[in-house]
Amino acid sequence: MEKIDGVDLSELVEESSTELVTEKRRKVAGMIKQQLQRVEQLSIDVKELEKQLRGKKEKLDKALAKIKKVKEGDWSVLVENKEGKKKEQQQ
Repeated sequence: MEKIDGVDLSELVEESSTELVTEKRRKVAGMIKQQLQRVEQLSIDVKELEKQLRGKKEKLDKALAKIKKVKEGDWSVLVENKEGKKKEQQQ
């Protein structure tokens, strides 16, 4: 390449390196933002799953309590269970 009058190569190198660093910073900032958004969404998902888990645990506890009553000879639990199934089927 031929020499261009009035062009300071050291200045061009400095400007280019500054632009490159700026581009890389933007890219990294974008990646960090994506990760933060992902963390936020995962946090929301975890809270919802924990809520669902609590509901499932409550249902499990109720089912275990019914089984315990049946083992103890309580027939009324079985009658309630039939009525509960009918209600579920209607819904």
